Amino acid sequence: RFAIRHTLGRVDRKNARAATAIAVNSAYTAGRVRDVYGRTATVVAPGVDIETFHPTEASRGDYLLAVGALHPLKGMDFIVRSVSRLDEATRPRLVIVADRAREQERRRIDELARGEGVRLEIRQRVPEAELVELYGGARAVLVAAHREPLGLVALEAMACGTPVVAVADGGVPETVVNGVTGFLVPRDPAPFADRIRYLLDSPDEADAMGDRGRAHVVEHWTWQRSTDKLLQLLRATIEAP
Repeated sequence: RFAIRHTLGRVDRKNARAATAIAVNSAYTAGRVRDVYGRTATVVAPGVDIETFHPTEASRGDYLLAVGALHPLKGMDFIVRSVSRLDEATRPRLVIVADRAREQERRRIDELARGEGVRLEIRQRVPEAELVELYGGARAVLVAAHREPLGLVALEAMACGTPVVAVADGGVPETVVNGVTGFLVPRDPAPFADRIRYLLDSPDEADAMGDRGRAHVVEHWTWQRSTDKLLQLLRATIEAP
C-alpha cells in the first residue's frame, strides 16, 4: 500500500510540473497545490444547479440537517455534540443524509447520539428531489467537515434558501458569507451551538439569511459562471505562446 501511494505521489508531481495550467475548485485547494507542488493554480469553482436546488413551498420542519458521508472527516460527531448543547425541551431532531457510510462510523454516530440525548435520523442515498425538500424544510444546515476542499453542501443549502452554520475550515469560508447567509465558527461545540440556537430563536432572521443565501448562489455560484471561467482558462492556455 505504501509503495502504491508513493508511486502515485511521484506521478502527481510529474503531472503537476508538466501541466501548462492547473485548475482547482477553491482558493484553499490552490494553496495546497502551491504548498505541495510549487505551482500556481487557477480557481474554477464548481457551480450549483439552481433549477434543481431551489426554495420549496414546504414550511420549516422541526429538524436540523447535515449532509455527507458517514466518515470521520465529515465531522458528524462534532455536529451531534453541538446539537446536544441545545435545550432538551426545544431541541430539534438531527437528520443526516449520507450518500455512503462506513458501518463502524454509523454505529459510532448512533451510539454517540443516544448517549448525548440527540434524536437522530440517518437516511442513505435519498433521491435528489427528496434531498431538495429536506434542504428546504430544515431549520438550518450544519457543516463541520475537516479540510473540505470546497464543500457543495453549504452551497446547495443556500440555493434552497436555508441558512448554514459551518466550521470555518477548508474551502467552506469561501462559500458562506458570515452573518449574511449563515455563520462561520471555530471547531468548538459551544459557539457552534450558540449560532444554531440563534437561528432557532430568530425564525424571521433565519428566513432572511436563507433569502440572502439564495441570492448569493444565483449571483456567484451557478454552473454557467463556472463554465465561463473554465472556458476563459482554456482559451488563455491555448493562446499562450
